[in-house]
Amino acid sequence: MSTAPVIIVNTSLVEALLARTKKKVRPGILMSVVLEKAKRVVHDNFQNLNVLRNRYGSNFYGKWADDSAVTPVVLNGGDKGRLELLDENGALRHKIYGGKLTARRAKFLTIPISEQAKFQSARGSNAAHGEIPGLFLVRGKNGRGLFLAAEENGNLVVHYLLRKTVTHKPHPEVLPSAAQFAHAVQSACEEFAGGV
Repeated sequence: MSTAPVIIVNTSLVEALLARTKKKVRPGILMSVVLEKAKRVVHDNFQNLNVLRNRYGSNFYGKWADDSAVTPVVLNGGDKGRLELLDENGALRHKIYGGKLTARRAKFLTIPISEQAKFQSARGSNAAHGEIPGLFLVRGKNGRGLFLAAEENGNLVVHYLLRKTVTHKPHPEVLPSAAQFAHAVQSACEEFAGGV
């Protein structure tokens, strides 16, 4: 099991604002408010990504758009805090930092090539969309590459590329930007300071 991604939130961005508050505020209380606002930013970001990704029939980011998937933790008596993202199988960590995927339960990874394949499983385990009928193994030119294809209307249509491993590049934009967090922290402090 891999370590869950963690987002560190720091109140140093808003120290001047905190100095203006009329009452003495315990940093831990303020940090709790800041973390809740930052959690909302993460939640909204995953919801937006999920809407974009759902065009292809995937709900990949949906599990992190759930409120229970992000846990706020106050550290150092309230000077710092962190948001821990639930990532039981390491999928989110892999998406953010990149890395190598290797086939484990099957001999090959199936990478969808055709539009139809993006909505369906090569194994037929996607109950909502079923499977593509008549898939068979095809070798590429010069024996390079393996593909799963089907015959449709007398033509050979390639649906999946087969690979033993795939290396993904990192996608740090999966998490909200530093500017989005800074804005969330500042607005949380302003709201909090206004109510103090």
